[in-house]
Amino acid sequence: MRKLDRLPLSKDAQSRLESRTKQIREAASDHEDDEQRFLVQKKEAQRLWAQENTVAFLEIEMVLKRMAPDEGRCMYCQYNEGSAIDHFWPLAVFPVRAYDWHNYLWSCSVCNSNYKGDRFPRDRNGYPLLLDPTVDEPRDHLYPAPSTGQVRPRTCKGAKSIRTLGLNRGMLCKDRKAAWDTAQKVVELYARYCAEGNGDGAGACKSDLQRHPLSSGLRDLLGILKTPGAKHFIGPRCLAALRDHPEIEQWVQPAGQEAASQPTLAVDARNATR
Repeated sequence: MRKLDRLPLSKDAQSRLESRTKQIREAASDHEDDEQRFLVQKKEAQRLWAQENTVAFLEIEMVLKRMAPDEGRCMYCQYNEGSAIDHFWPLAVFPVRAYDWHNYLWSCSVCNSNYKGDRFPRDRNGYPLLLDPTVDEPRDHLYPAPSTGQVRPRTCKGAKSIRTLGLNRGMLCKDRKAAWDTAQKVVELYARYCAEGNGDGAGACKSDLQRHPLSSGLRDLLGILKTPGAKHFIGPRCLAALRDHPEIEQWVQPAGQEAASQPTLAVDARNATR
């Protein structure tokens, strides 16, 4: 998971969302009982959502895909292809937020349906204990364990997110580890081609590193490069290549997509493989 920017909608699309929110609120205007009002709002939100197939929502999906990793990957796991809008605050529990643009994320069916669903852990003050990549900096809450392909928690919010979203499910860990290992090899090959003056070979390496899933592996490499624990996770030849070729850092950090902060990597000696 990585930090993502929330892009703006057109006035027409935003107006559509606001009018739908008004409909949901007004549907329960005659009810004073909180429970009854909630049930009426929930029913109305589900009814409206089930029939959404408008130009406004085509735009909303398009903008969410543009915001997502690699323009369409799941905003939670970033490996699977996204397939639908996820209500960060679940519609079934928070129906008034059903048409809130800031409540929409682009998600794969596994993260959304198989894991998250209507689960939404919160702290004692009601604040989410689930990472929203358009609001939170995931690196403040999670760090990679390259030897296993897992992500580890720095905070309670990180731990809850891992469990709720299934971020350490088997296939994800396998894919992350493969991307990590292969990205290191391609970085080393890029440095060798540059030293040999092989522009075509270096260009091919750059293209490979910018494509999913190697872009995710490279992004993790660059995040760890600036931490005290870098040498425990990155091989010496790859470390040298990254430091000798600072241009690599620009390949996976388009403007606005990455936060400037670089939290310290928590080094777990049991998982340090190098």
